[in-house]
Amino acid sequence: MAAAVKLLINQLCCHFTGHKIKPLVSVFPRLFHATDHVSDVRLTKTWRLKVEPFWKLRVNVCGCNVYVESFDPNVNLDGKEMHVYLKGSEGADSYNIVDQSKIKTISISNTNEGGNLDKLCIKVPVAFNIDICSKNSAVISVSSLESNCVSVEAENGDIHVKNLKGKAITLQAKKGTIISKTLLQGNLSLNGCSMIKTDRLQGPSIQLTSNSSIFTQDIYAEDVTIQARNTVGIKSMHGNSKIFSEGDINIGTLEGKSNISSAKGAVNVYIANPTPVAVISDNIQISAPSDLTANLNFNASILDIPEYISQQSTSSQMDHELRAELNGGGPVIQALAKHRFKFAIKTWLERTMEYRKLEKTFADDQP
Repeated sequence: MAAAVKLLINQLCCHFTGHKIKPLVSVFPRLFHATDHVSDVRLTKTWRLKVEPFWKLRVNVCGCNVYVESFDPNVNLDGKEMHVYLKGSEGADSYNIVDQSKIKTISISNTNEGGNLDKLCIKVPVAFNIDICSKNSAVISVSSLESNCVSVEAENGDIHVKNLKGKAITLQAKKGTIISKTLLQGNLSLNGCSMIKTDRLQGPSIQLTSNSSIFTQDIYAEDVTIQARNTVGIKSMHGNSKIFSEGDINIGTLEGKSNISSAKGAVNVYIANPTPVAVISDNIQISAPSDLTANLNFNASILDIPEYISQQSTSSQMDHELRAELNGGGPVIQALAKHRFKFAIKTWLERTMEYRKLEKTFADDQP
C-alpha cells in the first residue's frame, strides 16, 4: 500500500510541476515476461554493470534458480550493460558479484545454504559467453544468445534453453532433464541423467547422451552421436550419425550414413536417399521411397519383404538371409534382426503421417 501511495505522489508531482521524476515502478522491471519467472517473489537487490560484448558471465551458486537472457538489441544498442536482479528470502548479503574486467569476466557466487530457492535473473548483451554451475536448484534457464561458448551444469534440477547459437554449447544435467526450444546451434554436447527433449539442433558436431529417453525434432549436422537408455525419437536426421539405445529407436526421415543399434528394443526408420545404413536390433522395420537405389542385405529369423523385389536368398533352419538390388543397386543397407525384419515402400507423406502417430506414443516415456 505504501509503495502504491508513493507512486501516485510521484505521478502527481510530474503532472503539476513538470519535473521528470523516474517512477518507482521502474525499480521492478518486468523480466522474462513470457513466463514471468520473477514476479512472485520480492525484489531483494539490483545490480547494473558495465561490460563489453563477448565477455564471460561465470555463475557458481547454491539454492538458487538462474535465468539468463539477452537484452532486446533495440534497447541495449551498444551491448555494454548487464543487469542482475535477485529475488528471494536469503538477502543480497549472501551474494558476491565481482567485476574482473582484466579477464573480461563477471563472476557471481553465493553462500546460500537455506531451504528457500532464490531467483537470480540476469540480462546480458546478445553476444555474451556463459558459464553456469548450480547446486540444489530447480531450473537453470538460458535463452536468446549468440556466444562463443555456453556451458551449463546443474547438480540438481533441470536445464532449459531457447534459441542459442555458439561455437561450443555444453549442457549437463546430473539429475534432471534438458529441454531445448526453437534452435540450438553450434558444436553441441548434451548430457542428461533424465530425458532430453529438443526442437531443432544444428552444427558441425552433436552429441546427445541420456540415462533416459531422447526426443528431438530435426537434426542438421556433419557428425551426430546419440546414446540413450530408453526410447530415441527423431523426426528427421540430416548428416552422418551413430545411434545406440537399449530401448526403441524411431527415425521419421534419415538422410546420411548411419549406424543404428538397439540392445533390447525395436528400430523403425525411413531411409530417404541413397546412403549406407547399418541396423542391428531384435526387431527392425525399414521403409523407403519407391525410387531409392540400394543394395539390400537383410538377415532375420522372420523376413517380410515385398514380392516384387528381385532377390537371391539363402536360409537355414534358424535364420533367413536376403540379398537384393533395389532399382539397379546402390549404397548398401544392412540389417541384422534377431527376430523379425520388415521392408516396405512408402512415400514421404505416408511416412510423415506414420511418424506423427508414433510421436503420440512417446508421451508414455516422458515424465
